[in-house]
Amino acid sequence: MARKIQIKRGLDANRASIIPDIGELIFTTDTKKLYLGDGTTSGGVSVDSDKLSGKSLSEILIDASRPDYVAPSGIGHTSTSFNYFKLGTIVLSNYQGAEIEVMGTAGFTAGDNCVGRTIILLRGSNDPATMEGYYYGETKGSLLAADVRYVKTADNTFDLYVKYNSTYASLGCTVRTEGTWEPSQVNSGSTSAPAGSVVIPSSFQIATGGTPRVNVDANGSLSILTAGQGLKLPNSNSSDTDTLDWYEEGVWTPGILGETTAGVGTYNTNTGRYSRIGDTCFISGYINVSNHTGTGEMLLGGLPFAGSSTNAHIYSIVPSYCTGLSTTPNSILKMYVQNAFIRFKEQVSGAVMTTGGVSVDPLFTLYFSGTYKV
Repeated sequence: MARKIQIKRGLDANRASIIPDIGELIFTTDTKKLYLGDGTTSGGVSVDSDKLSGKSLSEILIDASRPDYVAPSGIGHTSTSFNYFKLGTIVLSNYQGAEIEVMGTAGFTAGDNCVGRTIILLRGSNDPATMEGYYYGETKGSLLAADVRYVKTADNTFDLYVKYNSTYASLGCTVRTEGTWEPSQVNSGSTSAPAGSVVIPSSFQIATGGTPRVNVDANGSLSILTAGQGLKLPNSNSSDTDTLDWYEEGVWTPGILGETTAGVGTYNTNTGRYSRIGDTCFISGYINVSNHTGTGEMLLGGLPFAGSSTNAHIYSIVPSYCTGLSTTPNSILKMYVQNAFIRFKEQVSGAVMTTGGVSVDPLFTLYFSGTYKV
């Protein structure tokens, strides 16, 4: 009479009262579910039936504690007879994703005592005949883009290959996927790339909702693919001199005030625009004053950002048109940023060139633009 092996079994209501040993299996006769012991969890860890098909016991054990993770083992071939090695078969559809980590000893010399690693990322498509993929290497033992291939064998089903020769030795891999993965762990038996194979490109795209949003090419250049969108920076000052930390654009409202008495202005128009990139701010403005009660030297306020106090006088603002402002005949109007204001000066030519402030004027028109450091 043939012998049979039966595992521990019983009603699901009684399962939680025991803690199965590591590797001990429990079957619930009423709910028809399988649980695996880890030595600590009451009732064991559920093993989903849809994850058991085609998997080895070692993969089931890993799935029980980490359902999204599969670790094919036992690849470790060192033969150089064949050029392409079949890692396995993957099924991805409707933009399901997969991450395959390939490890080997490529590029290392004796005594390095470490392993090269390359990550291959794949994504399914709504079109069952296509799959998108890219890779990136993390160490000097990484794979080359042209050495990774995939071949469609059925709808949404693809075989994954890697170039296999003396360059890539002792290959191994781990897989994390939303789809299904059947490890092959065998040499392909081919001395050339599989028929119909597609090279996984070294560039890649990031998509949301099935629509590509960002592309990074093989040289590392990043492109925004969605019209009307762009790169958003934190707009918070960084102490790193090589970090672009700010981009902002908008409108601002220029206003006149007196240095002695600020006063109140009446304007027909006072409007401006600005763009800030890093610590540099470009401004433009148009102001038409019909009356003002301020006294003393004239200042222009409302800047979108205060100017740098350490470099206040070297960032000039250029008046492109000015009329009605009371200044000395034949003088040159100068404007510059000082902290939170723009100052006005007139430069008078003569035996000795002199510079003086411009008093608040109750009636004038001014267009201006320029850049300054924040």
